[in-house]
Amino acid sequence: MTHARWSSLVLVACAIAQTAGCKKEQDSLVLVNVRANAQASDVTSLTLSAEGTSTVFHVSGLSATPQEFGLYVPSSVVGIVKVSAVAATSAGTCAGYKGQGTATVDKAGATTDPPTTILMTSADICAPDGGAGTNGTGGTSTGGTNGQGGSSTSGTGGTTGQGGTFGTGGATSTGGATGTGGVSGACASTPPPGTPPSLTCCQEYTHGAANCAGDVGVWGAAFSQDGKWLVTGGDDNQYQLWSFDGQTVTLQKQPSWTTPGGLGYGYVAFSPDGKYVALSGNGGIGIYDVGTWAAEKPLTITGLALGVGFTPDGNVVSMDSSTIYLHAVGNATALASVPFTANTNLANGVAVSPVAVSGAVAIAAAGDSASGPLGEIFTYVAPSTLNGPVAVTPYSYYYDYIDIAAIAPNGTSMAFGDANGTIWFSSYPTGPVSPTTELTVDPSGQQVTGLAYSRDGSSLAVVGGPTSSSYVGTVTIWSLIEQIPTAGYQGQSERPISVAFSAAGNAIVVGEYDCGKFLVCTN
Repeated sequence: MTHARWSSLVLVACAIAQTAGCKKEQDSLVLVNVRANAQASDVTSLTLSAEGTSTVFHVSGLSATPQEFGLYVPSSVVGIVKVSAVAATSAGTCAGYKGQGTATVDKAGATTDPPTTILMTSADICAPDGGAGTNGTGGTSTGGTNGQGGSSTSGTGGTTGQGGTFGTGGATSTGGATGTGGVSGACASTPPPGTPPSLTCCQEYTHGAANCAGDVGVWGAAFSQDGKWLVTGGDDNQYQLWSFDGQTVTLQKQPSWTTPGGLGYGYVAFSPDGKYVALSGNGGIGIYDVGTWAAEKPLTITGLALGVGFTPDGNVVSMDSSTIYLHAVGNATALASVPFTANTNLANGVAVSPVAVSGAVAIAAAGDSASGPLGEIFTYVAPSTLNGPVAVTPYSYYYDYIDIAAIAPNGTSMAFGDANGTIWFSSYPTGPVSPTTELTVDPSGQQVTGLAYSRDGSSLAVVGGPTSSSYVGTVTIWSLIEQIPTAGYQGQSERPISVAFSAAGNAIVVGEYDCGKFLVCTN
């Protein structure tokens, strides 16, 4: 689509709407693909807004098929641009649709291409995102008795209780029973087990003591196999225990947890049988009994642990910057170890397949090499054999490094997220790998720092953002069948760096950097 064509189209839209979004030809043009679910066929108008400008388009419904629109922003705007979309329906009520996305404007007068994709979901379009009623904490005058999910009027988050499509109600909202999105309205119900959340209701919590000055990141978070517990881990060398009722988490009296050597990144994993939880440290892995939280013998490794997981038969896999280790619970000395040849200057984590395929369990790790990005695949053969590595090298060395790896529940697919907004997929078992499929989750090139497959493997939760920017990144869920985003959230306070599904598969936890916070999204 040409720049000239968009000039005509946007000018017509501006003449109709008399908005401030239509400028001169030298202004930059942000192209946006807008899509929604089938229920959005009643949409009659779409408003796109960015950087203080907005444009109204008259439309005849929105659907799962993307429609392309253009929005001019001032020539002074360069870099990452947040784009908001609001859709009104023929009913003329507050029930409409909202969505958000980002685009990168390279220079003044540029046209962003490919277009950024915005997924529209049901929302109250009358009240401002995260808006608070006059009684602040969900009082009865304008906020309704349910706070952010108020059912009386639309003061604190509106009638749907969503807090904005991408969760801009967040922790700073004064609506809801907890001040972090509450548990009423849309939060009061959850999707069926196995159905990923729509990300219309996310609550933000503080892991340990809030510490923005110390740049605390929640690199690890995991739900127990029975769904009752959540453990969060940070690079402040703290692990926190939370109970989970399917909708909210509650901080518990902390067990006497320590990790060998201290100064861990906070990686955490529960064993498949639900008996143990493993906590990463510096020079070792702490192992604790679930429920009693009594300590087992710690496992010894050489360096700072950069990831931990369990094999299907209950052995422990961990890694530091140079080695992959295999331990049996209760045995401090490793059963086996294999050199990790990729560079791991960053905390990357390690992924362990939940099942064996062709008699072997896949282990995936992420990093880079002197010549470009590099992931590595190892295999575990019970009871004590480690093999590998096999290199995973994307086609293009333009990408700086692979930052995170995940393995599908059936063990036959792997995902590797790189530093340029791309996810590479590899099948397993396989030989030396150059991934044959890829998914660009952010054309602006955000760093993909967290990946998690849904329970049936058909969806992928993706989190990430730029390494240094005021833009706080995105949380999205992608359909791997359609290769499109099905849900998105941007109401977090800080950059998301880790993600995990609940045991039921209908909620996610998202760790953030750098104030020691995390999200729990249950709808």
